[in-house]
Amino acid sequence: MESGDTVRPRVTIRVAREDDAPTLAAAERAIAQTPGLLVVLPHEVLDEAVAAKIVALGASVEGRFVVAEVDGVPVGHAMLDPLPREAVRHVVHLTMAVHVGWQGRGIGRALLGDLVAWARATPAVGKIELHVRANNAAACALYAAFGFETVGRWRRRVRIATDRYVDDLAMELLVAS
Repeated sequence: MESGDTVRPRVTIRVAREDDAPTLAAAERAIAQTPGLLVVLPHEVLDEAVAAKIVALGASVEGRFVVAEVDGVPVGHAMLDPLPREAVRHVVHLTMAVHVGWQGRGIGRALLGDLVAWARATPAVGKIELHVRANNAAACALYAAFGFETVGRWRRRVRIATDRYVDDLAMELLVAS
């Protein structure tokens, strides 16, 4: 193996369970330590809120919450969360988190592949939308590789320091004909 090569681990994707919540919340708090990666601050990520989202999406025909594991250890998680109003319930919002230390190893690709395939096979889902920081080139490239298109840009949307902001991109993927 050459210097700089990254080993691609064997990734398993499974549906999230309520008892995953403390681990997933802790991972989000760790990711949120780097300003701008997520739009939440560490103190805003609550175990109970993550557990409630897992339960809600587990009971929904329009939504899905999954965990990526390597050797039984969670290394990432992602969800498709349906918009709440009936007229836009066919639209799901994608949120994805690759846990600290696992970036660049195919975890995001595995999570996104699972969710896109699920959405395409789910009649209730017609479109996936997401927000991504404009400076997150790896995430933008991954989404584009799956066919997502940039449809808008929110300038100075995410504050990462007192006087520092990052633009957010709006991307979408139509999954129903």
